[in-house]
Amino acid sequence: MALEDMPQLGSVDFEALLAAPSLSEDPLFSVLDQPPPAWMVEPNPAGLDSQLFPGMPPASFAPDMPSSSTAVLPDMFLDPFLMPLPDFVPLPAMGVDTFMPPPIATSSDGSGGTGAASSSGGAPQASGAPAAAPAPARRARASGGGRKELSEEQKERIRAKNRRAQNRYREKQKAKAAATEQDYSEVAAELERMRLEHDRLQDQHEEMQRVLLVRDTAVEALETSKAEDEAEATAAIKAGGACLDLAKAMCPTSSGPFSAASVAAAAGKGGPQPFGSECPLTGLTLSQIAELKKTPPEVLQQNWKGIVQRLEELMQQQGAAATSSDPTLAVRTEQLDDQLRATLREGQLFCFEHAVYQPGNVQKLFAASLDDGRSQIKVEDMQHWEGVATMVQLDGEQLERLTAARSRFLQAIDEVCVERQQIFARLQAVQVPTSLRAMQEATASWLEVHEATAELTANMAREHCVCMTFVRDAFGYVFTPRQKALAAIHSYPFFPDVYSISTAALQAAGALAAGEHYPLLPSSVPAAAAAPGVAVAVN
Repeated sequence: MALEDMPQLGSVDFEALLAAPSLSEDPLFSVLDQPPPAWMVEPNPAGLDSQLFPGMPPASFAPDMPSSSTAVLPDMFLDPFLMPLPDFVPLPAMGVDTFMPPPIATSSDGSGGTGAASSSGGAPQASGAPAAAPAPARRARASGGGRKELSEEQKERIRAKNRRAQNRYREKQKAKAAATEQDYSEVAAELERMRLEHDRLQDQHEEMQRVLLVRDTAVEALETSKAEDEAEATAAIKAGGACLDLAKAMCPTSSGPFSAASVAAAAGKGGPQPFGSECPLTGLTLSQIAELKKTPPEVLQQNWKGIVQRLEELMQQQGAAATSSDPTLAVRTEQLDDQLRATLREGQLFCFEHAVYQPGNVQKLFAASLDDGRSQIKVEDMQHWEGVATMVQLDGEQLERLTAARSRFLQAIDEVCVERQQIFARLQAVQVPTSLRAMQEATASWLEVHEATAELTANMAREHCVCMTFVRDAFGYVFTPRQKALAAIHSYPFFPDVYSISTAALQAAGALAAGEHYPLLPSSVPAAAAAPGVAVAVN
Protein backbone atom coordinates (compact mmCIF):
# COMPACT_ATOMS: atom_id res chain seq x y z
CA MET A 1 0.00 0.00 0.00
CA ALA A 2 1.37 3.43 -0.93
CA LEU A 3 1.64 6.25 1.52
CA GLU A 4 -1.10 8.17 -0.24
CA ASP A 5 -3.55 5.28 0.25
CA MET A 6 -3.03 5.16 4.04
CA PRO A 7 -5.44 7.05 6.29
CA GLN A 8 -4.14 10.38 7.57
CA LEU A 9 -2.89 10.66 11.15
CA GLY A 10 -3.13 13.58 13.45
CA SER A 11 -0.26 15.10 15.39
CA VAL A 12 -1.17 13.17 18.55
CA ASP A 13 -1.31 9.86 16.70
CA PHE A 14 1.97 10.67 15.00
CA GLU A 15 3.72 11.34 18.34
CA ALA A 16 2.36 8.11 19.80
CA LEU A 17 3.65 6.25 16.77
CA LEU A 18 7.17 7.64 17.32
CA ALA A 19 7.07 6.76 21.00
CA ALA A 20 6.02 3.14 20.45
CA PRO A 21 8.82 0.52 20.25
CA SER A 22 9.62 -0.76 16.79
CA LEU A 23 8.46 -4.29 16.05
CA SER A 24 11.05 -4.79 13.34
CA GLU A 25 14.08 -3.54 15.26
CA ASP A 26 17.37 -5.21 14.42
CA PRO A 27 18.32 -7.80 17.10
CA LEU A 28 21.92 -6.53 16.95
CA PHE A 29 20.87 -3.23 18.44
CA SER A 30 18.94 -5.10 21.10
CA VAL A 31 22.19 -6.64 22.29
CA LEU A 32 24.19 -3.44 21.96
CA ASP A 33 21.62 -1.42 23.84
CA GLN A 34 22.19 -3.48 27.02
CA PRO A 35 23.92 -1.59 29.82
CA PRO A 36 27.74 -2.14 29.94
CA PRO A 37 29.27 -4.66 32.40
CA ALA A 38 30.12 -3.55 35.86
CA TRP A 39 33.83 -3.97 35.35
CA MET A 40 33.73 -1.35 32.64
CA VAL A 41 31.96 1.42 34.55
CA GLU A 42 32.36 0.66 38.27
CA PRO A 43 35.65 1.11 40.23
CA ASN A 44 37.52 -1.98 41.30
CA PRO A 45 36.43 -2.70 44.87
CA ALA A 46 39.75 -4.39 45.64
CA GLY A 47 41.73 -1.28 44.96
CA LEU A 48 44.31 -0.32 42.43
CA ASP A 49 46.87 -2.71 43.79
CA SER A 50 44.81 -5.79 43.37
CA GLN A 51 44.76 -7.79 40.25
CA LEU A 52 41.90 -7.00 37.85
CA PHE A 53 41.86 -10.52 36.56
CA PRO A 54 43.73 -13.61 37.70
CA GLY A 55 47.17 -13.76 36.14
CA MET A 56 47.19 -10.07 35.38
CA PRO A 57 49.64 -7.56 36.87
CA PRO A 58 48.40 -5.10 39.40
CA ALA A 59 46.61 -2.04 38.23
CA SER A 60 49.44 0.15 39.50
CA PHE A 61 51.59 -1.04 36.69
CA ALA A 62 49.13 0.36 34.18
CA PRO A 63 50.68 3.26 32.32
CA ASP A 64 49.41 6.75 32.88
CA MET A 65 46.21 5.98 34.70
CA PRO A 66 44.24 9.19 35.15
CA SER A 67 43.00 8.62 38.67
CA SER A 68 42.44 5.92 41.20
CA SER A 69 38.67 6.29 41.08
CA THR A 70 38.41 5.39 37.42
CA ALA A 71 38.17 1.81 36.28
CA VAL A 72 41.06 0.45 34.36
CA LEU A 73 39.87 -0.10 30.83
CA PRO A 74 41.81 -1.78 28.07
CA ASP A 75 42.72 0.80 25.46
CA MET A 76 41.85 -0.67 22.13
CA PHE A 77 43.31 2.24 20.22
CA LEU A 78 46.94 1.78 21.45
CA ASP A 79 49.37 -0.36 19.54
CA PRO A 80 50.79 -2.89 21.97
CA PHE A 81 53.80 -3.51 19.79
CA LEU A 82 55.04 0.09 20.15
CA MET A 83 55.10 0.07 23.94
CA PRO A 84 57.28 -1.97 26.39
CA LEU A 85 56.10 -5.47 26.96
CA PRO A 86 55.55 -4.97 30.73
CA ASP A 87 53.12 -2.17 29.93
CA PHE A 88 50.91 -4.44 27.77
CA VAL A 89 47.66 -5.36 29.42
CA PRO A 90 46.15 -8.51 27.92
CA LEU A 91 42.44 -8.64 27.10
CA PRO A 92 40.20 -10.26 29.62
CA ALA A 93 39.28 -13.86 28.94
CA MET A 94 35.59 -13.19 29.46
CA GLY A 95 32.82 -13.15 26.98
CA VAL A 96 32.44 -9.37 26.87
CA ASP A 97 32.14 -7.13 23.88
CA THR A 98 35.57 -5.60 23.68
CA PHE A 99 34.77 -3.83 20.45
CA MET A 100 32.31 -1.41 22.07
CA PRO A 101 33.76 2.00 22.76
CA PRO A 102 33.63 3.27 26.33
CA PRO A 103 30.64 5.34 27.28
CA ILE A 104 30.89 9.03 26.63
CA ALA A 105 30.91 11.12 29.72
CA THR A 106 28.27 13.79 29.86
CA SER A 107 28.15 16.82 32.03
CA SER A 108 25.22 17.84 34.11
CA ASP A 109 24.26 20.58 31.68
CA GLY A 110 23.78 18.14 28.84
CA SER A 111 27.07 18.75 27.03
CA GLY A 112 29.04 15.61 26.35
CA GLY A 113 32.77 15.06 26.39
CA THR A 114 34.81 13.80 23.54
CA GLY A 115 35.77 10.50 25.09
CA ALA A 116 38.84 10.32 22.89
CA ALA A 117 42.28 9.23 23.86
CA SER A 118 44.76 11.82 25.10
CA SER A 119 47.48 12.96 22.91
CA SER A 120 50.20 12.21 25.42
CA GLY A 121 49.98 8.51 25.73
CA GLY A 122 46.90 7.45 23.95
CA ALA A 123 45.21 6.36 27.22
CA PRO A 124 41.54 7.11 27.62
CA GLN A 125 40.72 10.32 29.44
CA ALA A 126 38.34 10.01 32.33
CA SER A 127 36.31 12.88 33.71
CA GLY A 128 34.30 13.33 36.84
CA ALA A 129 30.93 13.11 35.01
CA PRO A 130 29.49 9.79 33.88
CA ALA A 131 30.06 8.73 30.29
CA ALA A 132 27.39 9.37 27.65
CA ALA A 133 25.30 6.42 26.45
CA PRO A 134 25.75 5.17 22.86
CA ALA A 135 23.25 5.97 20.07
CA PRO A 136 21.23 2.74 20.50
CA ALA A 137 20.87 3.55 24.18
CA ARG A 138 19.61 7.00 23.30
CA ARG A 139 17.06 5.50 20.95
CA ALA A 140 15.99 3.11 23.67
CA ARG A 141 15.56 5.92 26.16
CA ALA A 142 13.69 8.00 23.57
CA SER A 143 11.34 5.15 22.84
CA GLY A 144 10.78 4.46 26.48
CA GLY A 145 9.90 8.02 27.41
CA GLY A 146 11.49 11.31 27.94
CA ARG A 147 11.05 12.28 24.30
CA LYS A 148 11.73 15.86 23.42
CA GLU A 149 8.61 17.87 22.64
CA LEU A 150 8.16 18.92 18.97
CA SER A 151 8.10 22.55 18.13
CA GLU A 152 5.04 24.27 16.75
CA GLU A 153 6.68 24.67 13.37
CA GLN A 154 7.35 20.94 13.18
CA LYS A 155 3.82 20.17 14.23
CA GLU A 156 2.49 22.57 11.63
CA ARG A 157 4.59 20.90 8.94
CA ILE A 158 3.26 17.51 10.01
CA ARG A 159 -0.30 18.79 10.00
CA ALA A 160 0.23 20.35 6.55
CA LYS A 161 1.62 17.07 5.27
CA ASN A 162 -1.35 15.22 6.71
CA ARG A 163 -3.74 17.68 5.13
CA ARG A 164 -2.07 17.22 1.75
CA ALA A 165 -2.26 13.44 2.12
CA GLN A 166 -5.91 13.68 3.14
CA ASN A 167 -6.64 15.96 0.17
CA ARG A 168 -4.95 13.51 -2.15
CA TYR A 169 -6.96 10.67 -0.64
CA ARG A 170 -10.21 12.61 -1.01
CA GLU A 171 -9.37 13.49 -4.61
CA LYS A 172 -8.71 9.84 -5.37
CA GLN A 173 -11.99 8.85 -3.76
CA LYS A 174 -13.80 11.53 -5.76
CA ALA A 175 -12.12 10.30 -8.96
CA LYS A 176 -13.15 6.72 -8.16
CA ALA A 177 -16.73 7.85 -7.50
CA ALA A 178 -16.80 9.82 -10.76
CA ALA A 179 -15.41 6.84 -12.68
CA THR A 180 -17.99 4.56 -11.07
CA GLU A 181 -20.76 6.99 -11.98
CA GLN A 182 -19.45 7.19 -15.54
CA ASP A 183 -19.36 3.39 -15.79
CA TYR A 184 -22.91 3.22 -14.46
CA SER A 185 -24.07 5.77 -17.04
CA GLU A 186 -22.40 3.83 -19.86
CA VAL A 187 -23.89 0.52 -18.71
CA ALA A 188 -27.34 2.12 -18.38
CA ALA A 189 -27.06 3.59 -21.89
CA GLU A 190 -25.95 0.22 -23.28
CA LEU A 191 -28.86 -1.48 -21.54
CA GLU A 192 -31.31 1.03 -23.01
CA ARG A 193 -29.80 0.54 -26.46
CA MET A 194 -30.13 -3.22 -26.15
CA ARG A 195 -33.76 -2.85 -25.07
CA LEU A 196 -34.50 -0.68 -28.09
CA GLU A 197 -32.71 -3.16 -30.35
CA HIS A 198 -34.73 -5.99 -28.83
CA ASP A 199 -37.98 -4.12 -29.46
CA ARG A 200 -36.92 -3.38 -33.05
CA LEU A 201 -36.04 -7.02 -33.71
CA GLN A 202 -39.30 -8.15 -32.17
CA ASP A 203 -41.27 -5.76 -34.41
CA GLN A 204 -39.29 -6.95 -37.43
CA HIS A 205 -40.03 -10.55 -36.50
CA GLU A 206 -43.76 -9.82 -36.28
CA GLU A 207 -43.64 -8.01 -39.62
CA MET A 208 -41.87 -10.94 -41.27
CA GLN A 209 -44.49 -13.26 -39.81
CA ARG A 210 -47.21 -11.15 -41.40
CA VAL A 211 -45.35 -11.12 -44.74
CA LEU A 212 -44.98 -14.89 -44.55
CA LEU A 213 -48.70 -15.22 -43.85
CA VAL A 214 -49.53 -13.03 -46.86
CA ARG A 215 -47.15 -15.07 -49.01
CA ASP A 216 -48.73 -18.33 -47.90
CA THR A 217 -52.17 -16.89 -48.61
CA ALA A 218 -51.09 -15.78 -52.11
CA VAL A 219 -49.57 -19.18 -52.87
CA GLU A 220 -52.72 -20.88 -51.65
CA ALA A 221 -54.83 -18.57 -53.84
CA LEU A 222 -52.67 -19.39 -56.87
CA GLU A 223 -52.94 -23.09 -56.20
CA THR A 224 -56.71 -22.76 -55.80
CA SER A 225 -56.96 -20.79 -59.04
CA LYS A 226 -54.88 -23.39 -60.84
CA ALA A 227 -57.08 -26.16 -59.50
CA GLU A 228 -60.19 -24.28 -60.61
CA ASP A 229 -58.74 -23.77 -64.10
CA GLU A 230 -57.92 -27.44 -64.36
CA ALA A 231 -61.41 -28.32 -63.15
CA GLU A 232 -62.95 -26.01 -65.76
CA ALA A 233 -60.81 -27.59 -68.46
CA THR A 234 -61.85 -31.06 -67.35
CA ALA A 235 -65.49 -30.02 -67.30
CA ALA A 236 -65.13 -28.55 -70.79
CA ILE A 237 -63.69 -31.83 -72.07
CA LYS A 238 -66.53 -33.80 -70.49
CA ALA A 239 -69.11 -31.38 -71.94
CA GLY A 240 -67.88 -31.96 -75.46
CA GLY A 241 -64.52 -30.19 -75.53
CA ALA A 242 -65.95 -26.82 -76.50
CA CYS A 243 -62.72 -25.03 -75.69
CA LEU A 244 -60.00 -27.65 -75.75
CA ASP A 245 -61.17 -29.15 -79.01
CA LEU A 246 -60.84 -25.75 -80.65
CA ALA A 247 -57.21 -26.61 -81.32
CA LYS A 248 -58.30 -29.76 -83.11
CA ALA A 249 -61.00 -27.87 -84.99
CA MET A 250 -58.61 -25.28 -86.36
CA CYS A 251 -56.21 -27.90 -87.72
CA PRO A 252 -56.78 -30.07 -90.81
CA THR A 253 -57.30 -33.78 -90.48
CA SER A 254 -55.12 -34.68 -93.45
CA SER A 255 -51.61 -36.05 -93.29
CA GLY A 256 -48.58 -33.82 -92.86
CA PRO A 257 -47.18 -31.76 -89.99
CA PHE A 258 -50.75 -31.21 -88.74
CA SER A 259 -51.91 -34.80 -88.87
CA ALA A 260 -54.46 -36.42 -86.59
CA ALA A 261 -51.72 -37.31 -84.07
CA SER A 262 -50.72 -33.67 -83.60
CA VAL A 263 -54.37 -32.63 -83.43
CA ALA A 264 -55.04 -35.24 -80.73
CA ALA A 265 -52.01 -34.01 -78.81
CA ALA A 266 -53.26 -30.43 -79.01
CA ALA A 267 -56.67 -31.55 -77.74
CA GLY A 268 -55.06 -33.21 -74.73
CA LYS A 269 -55.56 -36.78 -75.98
CA GLY A 270 -51.93 -37.86 -76.23
CA GLY A 271 -49.80 -38.48 -79.27
CA PRO A 272 -46.57 -36.80 -80.45
CA GLN A 273 -46.34 -33.04 -80.23
CA PRO A 274 -44.31 -31.55 -83.10
CA PHE A 275 -44.63 -28.03 -81.73
CA GLY A 276 -43.80 -28.85 -78.10
CA SER A 277 -46.50 -28.04 -75.53
CA GLU A 278 -49.39 -27.50 -77.91
CA CYS A 279 -52.16 -27.43 -75.30
CA PRO A 280 -52.19 -23.97 -73.75
CA LEU A 281 -53.73 -25.27 -70.55
CA THR A 282 -50.64 -27.35 -69.90
CA GLY A 283 -48.06 -25.42 -71.92
CA LEU A 284 -48.45 -21.96 -70.38
CA THR A 285 -47.03 -21.07 -67.00
CA LEU A 286 -48.87 -19.06 -64.39
CA SER A 287 -46.89 -15.93 -65.22
CA GLN A 288 -47.67 -16.31 -68.92
CA ILE A 289 -51.35 -16.79 -68.13
CA ALA A 290 -51.31 -13.68 -65.95
CA GLU A 291 -49.73 -11.67 -68.77
CA LEU A 292 -52.27 -13.05 -71.23
CA LYS A 293 -55.15 -12.03 -68.97
CA LYS A 294 -53.80 -8.48 -68.89
CA THR A 295 -53.63 -8.28 -72.69
CA PRO A 296 -56.04 -5.62 -74.04
CA PRO A 297 -58.44 -6.61 -76.86
CA GLU A 298 -56.70 -4.22 -79.28
CA VAL A 299 -53.59 -6.40 -79.19
CA LEU A 300 -55.63 -9.45 -80.17
CA GLN A 301 -57.21 -7.55 -83.05
CA GLN A 302 -53.82 -6.33 -84.35
CA ASN A 303 -52.41 -9.86 -84.20
CA TRP A 304 -55.35 -11.23 -86.18
CA LYS A 305 -54.96 -8.48 -88.76
CA GLY A 306 -51.30 -9.46 -89.24
CA ILE A 307 -52.23 -13.12 -89.63
CA VAL A 308 -54.81 -12.26 -92.30
CA GLN A 309 -52.21 -10.25 -94.25
CA ARG A 310 -49.73 -13.14 -94.16
CA LEU A 311 -52.43 -15.57 -95.33
CA GLU A 312 -53.25 -13.27 -98.24
CA GLU A 313 -49.59 -13.12 -99.33
CA LEU A 314 -49.28 -16.90 -99.18
CA MET A 315 -52.46 -17.38 -101.23
CA GLN A 316 -51.17 -14.98 -103.89
CA GLN A 317 -47.86 -16.89 -104.09
CA GLN A 318 -49.73 -20.19 -104.37
CA GLY A 319 -51.87 -18.81 -107.18
CA ALA A 320 -48.78 -17.61 -109.05
CA ALA A 321 -47.06 -20.97 -108.61
CA ALA A 322 -50.16 -22.88 -109.78
CA THR A 323 -50.46 -20.88 -113.03
CA SER A 324 -46.75 -21.08 -113.83
CA SER A 325 -45.35 -23.68 -116.26
CA ASP A 326 -42.04 -23.97 -114.39
CA PRO A 327 -41.76 -27.54 -113.00
CA THR A 328 -39.45 -26.40 -110.19
CA LEU A 329 -42.33 -24.44 -108.65
CA ALA A 330 -43.96 -27.69 -107.55
CA VAL A 331 -41.56 -27.89 -104.64
CA ARG A 332 -42.29 -24.26 -103.89
CA THR A 333 -46.02 -25.03 -103.78
CA GLU A 334 -45.48 -27.67 -101.11
CA GLN A 335 -43.45 -25.21 -99.06
CA LEU A 336 -46.21 -22.63 -99.37
CA ASP A 337 -48.75 -25.20 -98.19
CA ASP A 338 -46.65 -25.89 -95.10
CA GLN A 339 -46.32 -22.16 -94.40
CA LEU A 340 -50.08 -21.75 -94.82
CA ARG A 341 -50.79 -24.49 -92.27
CA ALA A 342 -48.25 -23.01 -89.84
CA THR A 343 -49.86 -19.57 -90.11
CA LEU A 344 -53.32 -21.02 -89.56
CA ARG A 345 -52.02 -22.93 -86.55
CA GLU A 346 -50.51 -19.78 -85.10
CA GLY A 347 -53.84 -18.01 -85.39
CA GLN A 348 -55.64 -21.01 -83.92
CA LEU A 349 -53.33 -21.21 -80.89
CA PHE A 350 -53.44 -17.57 -79.96
CA CYS A 351 -57.23 -17.42 -80.46
CA PHE A 352 -57.58 -20.57 -78.39
CA GLU A 353 -55.49 -19.16 -75.53
CA HIS A 354 -57.62 -16.02 -75.38
CA ALA A 355 -60.83 -18.01 -75.70
CA VAL A 356 -59.89 -20.02 -72.59
CA TYR A 357 -58.26 -17.38 -70.37
CA GLN A 358 -59.70 -14.11 -71.72
CA PRO A 359 -63.07 -14.79 -73.40
CA GLY A 360 -63.97 -11.10 -73.54
CA ASN A 361 -61.14 -10.40 -75.99
CA VAL A 362 -62.42 -13.08 -78.38
CA GLN A 363 -65.99 -11.77 -78.15
CA LYS A 364 -64.77 -8.26 -78.99
CA LEU A 365 -62.75 -9.67 -81.90
CA PHE A 366 -65.88 -11.32 -83.32
CA ALA A 367 -67.81 -8.01 -83.23
CA ALA A 368 -65.00 -5.59 -84.16
CA SER A 369 -64.35 -3.93 -87.50
CA LEU A 370 -60.62 -4.22 -88.16
CA ASP A 371 -60.52 -1.27 -90.59
CA ASP A 372 -62.18 1.10 -88.09
CA GLY A 373 -65.30 1.34 -90.30
CA ARG A 374 -63.54 2.75 -93.38
CA SER A 375 -65.05 0.07 -95.67
CA GLN A 376 -68.61 1.05 -94.62
CA ILE A 377 -69.50 -2.66 -94.41
CA LYS A 378 -71.92 -3.70 -91.69
CA VAL A 379 -71.71 -7.01 -89.95
CA GLU A 380 -75.40 -7.65 -90.71
CA ASP A 381 -74.85 -7.20 -94.46
CA MET A 382 -75.64 -10.62 -95.92
CA GLN A 383 -74.22 -9.69 -99.33
CA HIS A 384 -70.77 -9.57 -97.77
CA TRP A 385 -71.15 -13.06 -96.30
CA GLU A 386 -72.69 -14.43 -99.48
CA GLY A 387 -69.53 -13.34 -101.28
CA VAL A 388 -67.42 -15.15 -98.70
CA ALA A 389 -69.52 -18.33 -99.09
CA THR A 390 -69.07 -18.12 -102.85
CA MET A 391 -65.26 -17.86 -102.50
CA VAL A 392 -65.13 -20.82 -100.10
CA GLN A 393 -67.05 -23.14 -102.50
CA LEU A 394 -68.32 -25.83 -100.15
CA ASP A 395 -69.27 -29.17 -101.72
CA GLY A 396 -72.37 -31.26 -100.95
CA GLU A 397 -70.81 -33.33 -98.17
CA GLN A 398 -69.50 -30.23 -96.45
CA LEU A 399 -72.94 -28.60 -96.67
CA GLU A 400 -74.55 -31.61 -94.96
CA ARG A 401 -72.06 -31.52 -92.13
CA LEU A 402 -72.47 -27.76 -91.87
CA THR A 403 -76.28 -28.14 -91.65
CA ALA A 404 -75.96 -30.60 -88.75
CA ALA A 405 -73.54 -28.37 -86.88
CA ARG A 406 -75.78 -25.36 -87.41
CA SER A 407 -78.84 -27.19 -86.07
CA ARG A 408 -77.01 -28.26 -82.89
CA PHE A 409 -75.81 -24.72 -82.37
CA LEU A 410 -79.31 -23.21 -82.73
CA GLN A 411 -80.75 -25.67 -80.25
CA ALA A 412 -78.00 -25.01 -77.65
CA ILE A 413 -78.07 -21.25 -78.02
CA ASP A 414 -81.86 -21.22 -77.72
CA GLU A 415 -81.59 -22.94 -74.32
CA VAL A 416 -78.99 -20.38 -73.25
CA CYS A 417 -81.23 -17.50 -74.27
CA VAL A 418 -84.25 -18.92 -72.43
CA GLU A 419 -82.21 -19.32 -69.26
CA ARG A 420 -80.88 -15.80 -69.57
CA GLN A 421 -84.39 -14.42 -70.01
CA GLN A 422 -85.38 -16.05 -66.71
CA ILE A 423 -82.34 -14.56 -64.98
CA PHE A 424 -83.22 -11.10 -66.26
CA ALA A 425 -86.76 -11.53 -64.94
CA ARG A 426 -85.38 -12.37 -61.50
CA LEU A 427 -83.12 -9.33 -61.54
CA GLN A 428 -86.00 -7.07 -62.54
CA ALA A 429 -88.11 -8.48 -59.72
CA VAL A 430 -85.56 -7.49 -57.09
CA GLN A 431 -86.75 -4.42 -55.20
CA VAL A 432 -83.99 -1.98 -54.39
CA PRO A 433 -84.64 -0.56 -50.89
CA THR A 434 -85.25 3.19 -50.84
CA SER A 435 -84.66 3.47 -47.10
CA LEU A 436 -82.58 1.49 -44.67
CA ARG A 437 -84.72 0.31 -41.77
CA ALA A 438 -82.70 -2.78 -40.93
CA MET A 439 -79.43 -4.26 -42.06
CA GLN A 440 -81.07 -7.63 -42.70
CA GLU A 441 -83.40 -6.08 -45.30
CA ALA A 442 -80.52 -4.68 -47.36
CA THR A 443 -78.59 -7.92 -46.97
CA ALA A 444 -81.50 -9.98 -48.28
CA SER A 445 -81.79 -7.77 -51.37
CA TRP A 446 -78.06 -8.01 -51.94
CA LEU A 447 -78.15 -11.80 -51.71
CA GLU A 448 -80.87 -12.02 -54.36
CA VAL A 449 -78.88 -9.83 -56.75
CA HIS A 450 -75.70 -11.76 -56.02
CA GLU A 451 -77.30 -15.12 -56.75
CA ALA A 452 -78.85 -13.83 -59.98
CA THR A 453 -75.59 -12.30 -61.21
CA ALA A 454 -73.70 -15.50 -60.38
CA GLU A 455 -76.17 -17.43 -62.52
CA LEU A 456 -75.85 -14.80 -65.26
CA THR A 457 -72.06 -15.21 -65.23
CA ALA A 458 -72.42 -18.98 -65.58
CA ASN A 459 -74.94 -18.44 -68.40
CA MET A 460 -72.51 -16.19 -70.28
CA ALA A 461 -69.74 -18.78 -69.87
CA ARG A 462 -72.09 -21.42 -71.31
CA GLU A 463 -72.90 -19.12 -74.24
CA HIS A 464 -69.19 -18.69 -74.94
CA CYS A 465 -68.69 -22.46 -74.82
CA VAL A 466 -71.62 -23.04 -77.24
CA CYS A 467 -70.24 -20.49 -79.73
CA MET A 468 -66.73 -21.98 -79.60
CA THR A 469 -68.23 -25.44 -80.14
CA PHE A 470 -69.98 -24.24 -83.28
CA VAL A 471 -66.73 -22.67 -84.54
CA ARG A 472 -65.01 -26.00 -83.99
CA ASP A 473 -67.73 -28.07 -85.69
CA ALA A 474 -68.23 -25.74 -88.67
CA PHE A 475 -64.96 -23.94 -89.24
CA GLY A 476 -62.63 -26.68 -87.97
CA TYR A 477 -64.27 -29.91 -89.05
CA VAL A 478 -65.88 -28.81 -92.31
CA PHE A 479 -63.46 -26.31 -93.91
CA THR A 480 -60.14 -27.30 -95.46
CA PRO A 481 -56.98 -25.24 -94.78
CA ARG A 482 -57.35 -23.44 -98.10
CA GLN A 483 -61.04 -22.71 -97.41
CA LYS A 484 -60.12 -21.41 -93.94
CA ALA A 485 -57.56 -19.04 -95.44
CA LEU A 486 -60.05 -17.81 -98.06
CA ALA A 487 -62.74 -17.29 -95.40
CA ALA A 488 -60.34 -15.27 -93.20
CA ILE A 489 -59.13 -13.15 -96.14
CA HIS A 490 -62.53 -12.35 -97.68
CA SER A 491 -64.28 -11.83 -94.32
CA TYR A 492 -62.03 -8.83 -93.67
CA PRO A 493 -62.57 -6.35 -91.97
CA PHE A 494 -64.46 -8.82 -89.74
CA PHE A 495 -63.55 -12.10 -88.17
CA PRO A 496 -65.09 -15.01 -90.15
CA ASP A 497 -68.71 -15.21 -88.99
CA VAL A 498 -69.28 -18.95 -89.31
CA TYR A 499 -73.03 -18.64 -88.72
CA SER A 500 -73.52 -16.02 -91.49
CA ILE A 501 -71.26 -17.95 -93.90
CA SER A 502 -73.11 -21.21 -93.26
CA THR A 503 -76.50 -19.48 -93.62
CA ALA A 504 -75.51 -17.91 -96.95
CA ALA A 505 -74.04 -21.21 -98.23
CA LEU A 506 -77.12 -23.22 -97.27
CA GLN A 507 -79.47 -20.64 -98.78
CA ALA A 508 -77.47 -20.68 -102.01
CA ALA A 509 -77.74 -24.48 -102.08
CA GLY A 510 -81.49 -24.33 -101.35
CA ALA A 511 -81.19 -26.11 -98.01
CA LEU A 512 -82.67 -23.14 -96.08
CA ALA A 513 -85.65 -20.92 -96.55
CA ALA A 514 -85.20 -17.32 -97.45
CA GLY A 515 -86.13 -16.09 -93.97
CA GLU A 516 -83.33 -17.86 -92.11
CA HIS A 517 -80.55 -15.46 -92.74
CA TYR A 518 -80.14 -13.67 -89.40
CA PRO A 519 -76.42 -13.57 -88.46
CA LEU A 520 -75.78 -14.77 -84.93
CA LEU A 521 -72.76 -13.21 -83.19
CA PRO A 522 -71.79 -13.73 -79.59
CA SER A 523 -72.12 -10.00 -78.93
CA SER A 524 -75.70 -9.92 -80.25
CA VAL A 525 -76.98 -12.85 -78.17
CA PRO A 526 -77.67 -10.88 -74.94
CA ALA A 527 -79.70 -8.28 -76.84
CA ALA A 528 -81.74 -10.97 -78.56
CA ALA A 529 -82.23 -12.89 -75.34
CA ALA A 530 -83.41 -9.78 -73.53
CA ALA A 531 -86.45 -9.55 -75.86
CA PRO A 532 -89.12 -11.92 -74.53
CA GLY A 533 -90.73 -14.39 -76.88
CA VAL A 534 -88.12 -14.02 -79.64
CA ALA A 535 -86.52 -17.04 -81.27
CA VAL A 536 -82.88 -16.12 -81.40
CA ALA A 537 -81.90 -18.08 -84.47
CA VAL A 538 -84.98 -17.33 -86.60
CA ASN A 539 -86.55 -14.00 -87.54
